[in-house]
Amino acid sequence: TPMNAIVGFSKIVHRKAKTQLDRRQVDNLERVLQSSEILMALINDILDLSKIEAGRLEVQPEHFDLRELLESCVGTVSPLVKKGVQLKTRLARELSPVWSDPTRVRQIVINLLSNAAKFTEEGEIRVGPRTIGKDRVAIPVSDSGIGIPGDKLASIFEEFRQADGSTTRKYGGTGLGLSISKKLAQMLGGDVTVDS
Repeated sequence: TPMNAIVGFSKIVHRKAKTQLDRRQVDNLERVLQSSEILMALINDILDLSKIEAGRLEVQPEHFDLRELLESCVGTVSPLVKKGVQLKTRLARELSPVWSDPTRVRQIVINLLSNAAKFTEEGEIRVGPRTIGKDRVAIPVSDSGIGIPGDKLASIFEEFRQADGSTTRKYGGTGLGLSISKKLAQMLGGDVTVDS
């Protein structure tokens, strides 16, 4: 998409700008880069949602190491975790290889961890898979964040919805991530549930 070009050229200019532009111009360029990456993520979310709704999103299952995938997800999200928040993982070495679509599982886990990082100001975020029966796995993500009022729990999985308007104003977001994650999990034969 044209956004790929905007992000790519912004990164190139940003790399060279640090030695050739003053601090204010570099800060402005960083804002352009950050905004373009946010817009790119939004475009990708909308495209994924459209593909899911149209039945065009393909699942490509394969055997993969869940431990490695989760370590990669934690590494991706760790820069988003606020100072004073601990990101704790419990990744058992004896996890069996998983048969699913690793790209979609990664997308779900990164989304859940990113949400936890966004809404947790202090305390901890935990992730630790566990096997359920012979051929299923659960990947609980928990945090000590702001929580969700009981009357809002069902609505957070609706497109373009968050717990309430003040959450959107304070923390940002589009309200698409959990909806997409739930639909992807269901396509993989699972689900995403919540309690608070």
